Amino acid sequence: MKIFSIAAPVFLLFASIAVTLCLLTDWNDGLFLPIGLCMGTAGNICNFLSDRQCRERKEAKE
Repeated sequence: MKIFSIAAPVFLLFASIAVTLCLLTDWNDGLFLPIGLCMGTAGNICNFLSDRQCRERKEAKE
């Protein structure tokens, strides 16, 4: 679906912001690191699902 193509970069952007905040500040590292890692994982899963659906559509057309 197109939603996965849109959600993946958004998740990965917020993941990089959370990890950067964790590394560069002393604000609640116990919160920002897990949020960043979970959002990075969610972004990678959305990217994987988006690629898989595009491949399936191309195979169905052939």
